[in-house]
Amino acid sequence: MRMLRLLAVVEQPEEVLCITFTNKAAAEMKERILSSIEPAFTEKTYPEDHKNEKAALGKQVYQRSTELGWNLLQNPGRLAVRTIDSFNHFLIRQMPVSSGLGGAVEIAEEPAELYQQAVRNLLEIADENIQSSLKYLLQHLDNRYDRLEQRLIEMLAIRDQWLPMVLEENPTEMLEHIERNIEDLVESELKSTIPYFKSSTPMEFFELASFAAENLIEAGSESTITLLAGLTRSPDPFIDQLDIWKAIAELLLTASGSVRKTVTKAQGFPAGKANAAQKKEFLSCLQTVAADDTLAEQLIVIKKLPLPSYPDSQKELLLHLFTLLKTLYASLKIVFDEQNCCDHGEISLAALHSLGSDEQPTDLALSLDYRFQHILIDEFQDTSNLQVQLLEKLTQGWLPDDGRSLFLVGDPMQSIYKFRQADVGIYLSIQQNGVGDIQLEPLRLTANFRSQGSFINWVNSQFGQIFGDTNNWLHGEI
Repeated sequence: MRMLRLLAVVEQPEEVLCITFTNKAAAEMKERILSSIEPAFTEKTYPEDHKNEKAALGKQVYQRSTELGWNLLQNPGRLAVRTIDSFNHFLIRQMPVSSGLGGAVEIAEEPAELYQQAVRNLLEIADENIQSSLKYLLQHLDNRYDRLEQRLIEMLAIRDQWLPMVLEENPTEMLEHIERNIEDLVESELKSTIPYFKSSTPMEFFELASFAAENLIEAGSESTITLLAGLTRSPDPFIDQLDIWKAIAELLLTASGSVRKTVTKAQGFPAGKANAAQKKEFLSCLQTVAADDTLAEQLIVIKKLPLPSYPDSQKELLLHLFTLLKTLYASLKIVFDEQNCCDHGEISLAALHSLGSDEQPTDLALSLDYRFQHILIDEFQDTSNLQVQLLEKLTQGWLPDDGRSLFLVGDPMQSIYKFRQADVGIYLSIQQNGVGDIQLEPLRLTANFRSQGSFINWVNSQFGQIFGDTNNWLHGEI
């Protein structure tokens, strides 16, 4: 109905771009649009209001098609209903040179074989820098060629996540970029912990934690719990407070990750009457913490959080990896050319390349900006980073109230294409932050016409326990 409503007002049917996820879905969408605008359909009446509205819209589209000479029933190819892959192929065909892929290419059914060949070609390169980096990575992996090969194959499969950085940033800037990302993830976890920590931790906890830390300092202990000396309130959720949070987790949790049931001198509570009152109070605190499953889970995560800054040895390892990755991608491009085939990821990258940059858009990008007035995307929960970048380029320069529209449909609970780099976190992020400069209005559907209420309620009840009750777009959690 959204497609019909738009087709009833545009000047050309190609102005409405609808992207679906599979060829079957695209074919069904075209069939439903065409059947809706057939005169026999538009003359019918139904007891259901939504079917009558659909028939009325179909009639308007039929009249517009006739008036403007679209002849949609005779020329269904004018309906711009495509899969994301076919749309990418369309872009490449428009700009075969600037896309970097040339003419038509086949999609490999088993791209892992191409990745493996690219890796093996890399291992044979005689360049001194490449050999030095390979030697360093091999030492890191116990001189296991098979492990190095498998790791590099895995990296090629997700190259959309690292390739822009490798090609555009110098290694030092890239390390800084990665460390900032880690810092953001750590602070996100700390922020999500604070509400549970404050609601489930009695005020006397801070005094008792400081008491335990001072005892450990006096005993000459090197435990991280000593960092809690002088603690009077909840630490802030910032990276410079991570050590304090880890010390709290160490005090409250056992090595296996469960909330402690008792404490000893190892945690700063020595035996004896002098410490009996504080120990009793702290055991009561432990019972309160144990009653909050979410807080216990968050503390387990905090124990495992990485430091945002890499040790020098890991920085050197990453720098060698960056050196290899750029050459590895070049090796893969050669394999693609030799085999005259590639994977879906390369098609997506080439499609992006065909549109140029934000500062220097290609003629194709400029023509598409004029051509597409309305964009609709179905199954948006299965969108990848590359597809979002493409969407941002297609909507670059769109302004509020300029008559153009972006309409995204998806269900994050149905995200199942992680193996094709789909990331449900993208859905959650765009729902909150929009696409580029375009802010979106979220509309949540509450009716289900595909199943019975009792079944839906049971599913929601079970999955509510499995997935939890909060979203985290950084982690791709729903």
